[in-house]
Amino acid sequence: MRKRMEAVGQLTGGLAHDFNNLLAVVVGNLDILQDQMADKPEAKEPLDLALKASLGGATLIRQLLAFSRRQALSPKAFDLNVLVKSTRDLMARHARRAYRGGHATGV
Repeated sequence: MRKRMEAVGQLTGGLAHDFNNLLAVVVGNLDILQDQMADKPEAKEPLDLALKASLGGATLIRQLLAFSRRQALSPKAFDLNVLVKSTRDLMARHARRAYRGGHATGV
């Protein structure tokens, strides 16, 4: 059982590290877009929501890396209603664009 947990930890660490590299590119480009779109108020909210979601992903990655290194986590309280609302807003906006055909779907 111990070897399995070590293998899971190593796999988790490797995936988290790779995902962190991808997320760094996303966050960096969102920062650049925010600067470039500063004069377009209609772009502010979607960019802010995307950046907030990306930073939430970074928090998850830190937790996965802590697990893979067997570090103690520091759990913090959060308002679930705020998290659900921000996620709902982002998903609704994406769904409207996909429905209108204005956004390519798929990965």
